[in-house]
Amino acid sequence: MWKEKLLSQRSNIAYWSPLILIIFLISLHTTPFAEITQEFGNGDIETQSKQEYFTDSVIITSQSEDSFGENNSDYFGGEYSQSYSYKQANSPELPLEDSAETLDGRLGLITMSCFILVLFCFMNRKEEININRFVSFNSIKGYLMLFIGVISLISVFTITSGLSNYSDEIAGSDMDWDVDEGIWGSATVEFESPFSGESITINMEWDPDFMMLALFVFSMIALIGGIANISYLKGDLEIEDAPIWIKDSKTFSLANSHSVAALWIVLTVAIIGSVATPWQTI
Repeated sequence: MWKEKLLSQRSNIAYWSPLILIIFLISLHTTPFAEITQEFGNGDIETQSKQEYFTDSVIITSQSEDSFGENNSDYFGGEYSQSYSYKQANSPELPLEDSAETLDGRLGLITMSCFILVLFCFMNRKEEININRFVSFNSIKGYLMLFIGVISLISVFTITSGLSNYSDEIAGSDMDWDVDEGIWGSATVEFESPFSGESITINMEWDPDFMMLALFVFSMIALIGGIANISYLKGDLEIEDAPIWIKDSKTFSLANSHSVAALWIVLTVAIIGSVATPWQTI
């Protein structure tokens, strides 16, 4: 019983999954893929900073009083952020730079594929695409979504590989780090200052950021949506498709004739804005 109900939703999955992909695409362009937190202790002085790694830059967030001093905290309270490009990255960060460059190229490929997907959805609204059994609207959507899903899933492993290599760089450095290696890793080192003789402690923690989770969910939606669309190629499947939510609603049929198209247009403009418009300032 539950299996039949689940399979009957194939039509909804096939229809709505591209729209959900477009929404998720925006988050891929605006979230970091990795984060490193660093704590520095020197006697009574303790500072903390957070580095967020995006595909095009690194954002460092610190407490204002750590940089400007407690006496100026009334004027420079809270946190402040600064950005630098990967051209200024030091040796341990090179694996993350490689991951950022790879992810940037993959996101461009995913975005272009999503634009093609949107284009086919608009074309099909005017005239149904159905050349033959293997070249139809559902099959083209399925091929594109499977491609997007595979590229997105590979990108997840690009992030984990970069963090793993970063962990190896820290473990192999000249400093005597006590390293807990891995994707979710940490490192601690303690040494004496050559000037004051005081003990200096540095703690670091690194882990994947929101982009990895977004990419994984994005890939699952694309793969499931792709399979749902490709399944229409198998004509001997006895599946009774349920009505498509909103689209097949009789109550809102008049409004839906224009609202769905309007929604696609708004989302397309949102994608262009998220990719082309600067979202951070230096």
